[in-house]
Amino acid sequence: MLEGMRARVGCGLCLILVLCSTCDARVRPLPGLSEDKRTPENNRPLYRLDAQKPTLVQAIEPADRAPDSKFVQVEVVEVKNPKNLAATFKVEYQTRDQEKIFLGTFSLYPSDNPGRFIVPTQGKLRNEGAVVLTLVIPDEFKSGDVFSLAVKRMKFVSN
Repeated sequence: MLEGMRARVGCGLCLILVLCSTCDARVRPLPGLSEDKRTPENNRPLYRLDAQKPTLVQAIEPADRAPDSKFVQVEVVEVKNPKNLAATFKVEYQTRDQEKIFLGTFSLYPSDNPGRFIVPTQGKLRNEGAVVLTLVIPDEFKSGDVFSLAVKRMKFVSN
């Protein structure tokens, strides 16, 4: 009787192992959730800023409707800043004639924390030119320090 029970337990364990090895254990997202949808916004590249390349120049396109916007929205999605150096950004509007008009600044707080930030346009944007985002390199930065950030394409927000 004991051998019969061992045989059944052994067969049961074998069956479980076979099922586990052939089963796809990944959890799939529920249909209809926003994470499940691939939009052009999610597929856009990230722009990296660091001490060697601290500036991003983004051309304004007519579809951006920049003159109607009240804010420029900057989304910092990745921060590599182990020394917690001050992470401050300057935002400017650059006209077609290369004249720069200061719009504002913002800082990460804490300085290694990504986030979404808005800067008022002050009604100065046109459907031409570019928006310039500059990472201000702090005085404490030393060659060899890790200090880089990744941002999404800037948006123009009307409310």
